[in-house]
Order: sequence, then structure tokens, then C-alpha cells
Amino acid sequence: MHSFLTKLYNKTVKQVLFLIRLNIRVIVALALLTYFTYPVVTKVIEVSKNKAFFTVNASKSLEKLPQLKLTKFNIGIFDPNNDYADNKNLTFTQIFHSWDYTLEQKDLEKKLETIIKSKRHPYLTIEPWGYETLLSNDDYLAKVVTGGYDKHITNTCKKIKQYNELTLVNWGEGADFGGASRYSWATNNYNLYKDAFKHWQEKCKQVANNVIFVWTAYGNKNTELYYPGDDYVDILGLNIQIPEKTLPKTNNYKREATKIIQDKLKNVKNIKRFIYISDFAIENAVENKIYTNEFINLFNSQSIPSILGVIYTNTNQSPSQIQGIKSLDYRLDPTIFPLLPI
Repeated sequence: MHSFLTKLYNKTVKQVLFLIRLNIRVIVALALLTYFTYPVVTKVIEVSKNKAFFTVNASKSLEKLPQLKLTKFNIGIFDPNNDYADNKNLTFTQIFHSWDYTLEQKDLEKKLETIIKSKRHPYLTIEPWGYETLLSNDDYLAKVVTGGYDKHITNTCKKIKQYNELTLVNWGEGADFGGASRYSWATNNYNLYKDAFKHWQEKCKQVANNVIFVWTAYGNKNTELYYPGDDYVDILGLNIQIPEKTLPKTNNYKREATKIIQDKLKNVKNIKRFIYISDFAIENAVENKIYTNEFINLFNSQSIPSILGVIYTNTNQSPSQIQGIKSLDYRLDPTIFPLLPI
């Protein structure tokens, strides 16, 4: 009898200890989720309280979109030819906007309204191109920091604000590519770039309170040097664009696709922000459909907890990041790659 009671006691103790360890893990997981998402979620709740709104050109008020749930996996697309216009599984439509306030503001207004009418949220990538050819990239960024382009910032952010819908906004992407990039805002002086990003965000916040700030990088060995800091970034965008010649030759496509993502994640391991895989593209994706399917399956399985979603690229007019290289074909085929949840 004593032996039986001893065994029963030991078994009970083990079960209690197991439950304690399990509860600790759950509590830690919830604490981390709260830590990562609290600033974003509070912003979502604040903006979602707004009523239906009027736009400058709309004859009637646009209906409010469903509340955006950024802690749930979301899919978006850059789709200039509207191949995926009828896809109901997409949360975001990405648009690119050059911030020159004299050229593209009316076009931005039209695009934002079109996206919201289609029941999607805007994912806006602002490209701060410099048109003053006599300025070096560093001089150009220094002019951003000292307020030389504040009118560009306020005009764009006023357009975002007038729609009152939560908008993911990404400014000055891919700066970690450094001085070899074709971008006006790219430089080897990462501190100067960070100062420019911070100035842009501070000015935009004075105008628009419905912005989730995204900072997008390539995820290379220099990425963390360019990171503006947690106070300035809500979501980390991780750019994955894969030229065909760099695809590993393999019989295990899933392993190689996972490795490509994990290698990027290792380079941003100290940035404690949820991640959107931004501008995801494989050159000649239809011909490389096995690889493409493996990536889509990997994203849809949500097996990497830090990844909140993915923005796919569907265009054949995507310029290389290196000067002088022709545009790459990143088109998807909606009949083969419907981007449906598994």
C-alpha cells in the first residue's frame, strides 16, 4: 500500500510540475505577443473607432473597412495589372509612391480610394527619389534631415490621413543595400539614413495618426546598422526578391526555401518586431513553380511565428537593385498561384 501511494504521489507531482511548466510557457508566449503587438494593436483600435468618412472626390462616404487584425497572418500583393482584383483572400494592396508633391499627389489620392473601395487596406511604399542631380546621396539625405523636403512629407501624409483607414507605410526601403544601390536615399552612412527616416516619421506623425510605420530592409549583414530603432518602427519589412540565377539547384525545394528565409532572419535577430515579407518575388515564378509553391506553402503554414504576413509582387516591370540591369519578370499566374490559404 505504501508503495502504491508513493507511486501515486510521484505521478501526481510530475503532472503538477508539467502543468506548471506548460502554464509558464503560455504566460511567456502571451507576454511576448503583448510586447511585440501592443503599440500596433492600440493604434488599430484607435483608428477603427472612426466613423465612415468622406473623401475629396467621392460623391458619397466610403464604407469603413473591417478592423485590421495585424496579429493574424495577412496576405497582400503589388498587382499593377489587377490580375488578382477578385481575390477575396488578400488584405493589402501595395502601391509605390514617389514623394515629389508636384507630380504624384493626385495619383496617390485616386489609388488610395480605389484600394479602400475594393475592401482592402493600403500598403504604401514611399520612395523618396531625389531629382536634384547635383546633390550626392549624402547631401540629399542631409537636406531631408534639415527640413528641405518637409512639404513632400506633409502633402503625402495629409492624403493618408484624409482616408482615416489604417495604412501600413514604408519609407526609404532597402537602404541597407548601401551605396551600390540605385536608390537616391541609399548610402554607406547608415547614421545619416537613420536620421532622415526619423525626421520623415516625426513630420508625418504631426499630420496623420492612422499610420503603421514599416521599415523595410534586405536582411543582409549590415541591416541592423541601418535600423532606426523600436521607437520609430512598428513592423519590420523583410525584402525577398530572388533572381533566377541565384536559386539553389536542389531536389529538396522546401529545405532550400526555408534556408533562404532563415538566413535573412538571422541577420535581423536583434530587431524585436514582427515581420512582413515584403515585395516577395521569384524571377520567372511560373517556370520556377516548384520553388514558388514551396514558398507560398511555407508562408501559409505560418510555421515561422515572427512573420505576420507576406506582400507578393506580380509584375514584369521590376527593376534590378543594381544600376543598368533590365527589369525582371516577377509575374505570377493566378490560375496556378491563387494565393489561397491552405
